[in-house]
This record gives sequence, structure tokens and C-alpha cells, in this order.
Amino acid sequence: MKEVNAKGMQCPRPLIETKKALGEISVGEDLVVLLDDSIALENVERYLKGLGFSPIIIKKEDGVLEIKVNKTKAVSDISTVVKSESKKEEGTEKEKGAVVVIKSQAMGEGTEELGKLLMQAFINTLPEISPLPERIIFYNGGIFFVIKDSPVLKSLQFLEQRDVEIQVCGTCLDYYAKKAELAVGRVTNMYDILENLNWNKHIINP
Repeated sequence: MKEVNAKGMQCPRPLIETKKALGEISVGEDLVVLLDDSIALENVERYLKGLGFSPIIIKKEDGVLEIKVNKTKAVSDISTVVKSESKKEEGTEKEKGAVVVIKSQAMGEGTEELGKLLMQAFINTLPEISPLPERIIFYNGGIFFVIKDSPVLKSLQFLEQRDVEIQVCGTCLDYYAKKAELAVGRVTNMYDILENLNWNKHIINP
């Protein structure tokens, strides 16, 4: 059994260390990852499940979160998993849309008030385009669009219901103390964000 002590590590280090450890152990061996952050736990758990494993989560009395998983098969690099999730087989699925990156509450340069109006109009118009975006990534000030009382929440919920993946930076939610207010999308990490951007050649940064 191999153990990874990821306590105190900042995103996306726990995921990177888990990925590295999986590559170092043999098929049939167990891996235990120790964490003390719920967002890191979600990221590592989602990664392991994406590889086809069945991780077991144990919450210890001292606040430590433990993930135990058995390496039941050989695995490839995490980027292969991301690529397979984002790549559409030609002729079998709808046309692949762009990745939209929302990193602030305002669009363009100029007055802040106008910038906010433009960004809200941009997001509210996304449901009208074809093909729909493949995913929308929110980080830094952009995370305020995915929390309760967001002026574009209904549009984002509509997009999510139509299989548009909405990813939200977990570190950013923690920094602004808004994790409890998340109303749409799933929490992700910088490693995941970078992999998704790396595999998609059509990226929109309004």
C-alpha cells in the first residue's frame, strides 16, 4: 500500500500527487490519499472515478479526509481522460462547441458599469448560439456569476441542463468565501482547467 500525505497542499497539488502515485504502484495495489480540504477531496475523487476506480472515503475524527482506492487496472495519463471526455466522435454526436472562459464580472475595457452589462448580456445570449459551448469555465471574479442571486443564473442552469459543462475554480470559491453559495456547475481545480483548455482549440475569452 502506498500513502500520499496531501494535507496542507494547495490546489491542484493533491491531484497531481495522486496521479503520480498511481503511476508508481502496480495493478492490484492500494493507494491511500490523506487530505484536509473538501475541494481537494472532490477533485481527487472525481479523477479516480473518471479512471473507472471505486474510491472509498473515510472521514477521520481529527478532520483528516482519507481516500482509499485499489488500482484494479493500468491507467494512462490524466490528460487522456480529459481528452476522451471532451472529444466528440465525428458523425455520432453534435458538433463540438467552444470552451468559454469567464474570468471577471466585466467585459472589455472602459467603464465598469458598461462592462458588467456587456458580460451579463454575453452570458445570457450563450443559450441562443449553435452549437452550444462544450463547457464554460469560471475563475477569479467570474465565480460571482455561478452563485445564488446571480443575474445570469437562469441562463447557466438552462445551459447545464443541455449538457454544457460548467466548471468553477474551487480555490476562487474559497478565496471569496462563496463555496456555500454555489448554485450551478461543479467545483474544479487549476490542473483540470488547464487540461481542458489544452485539448480545445476553440477558446472564447470575452
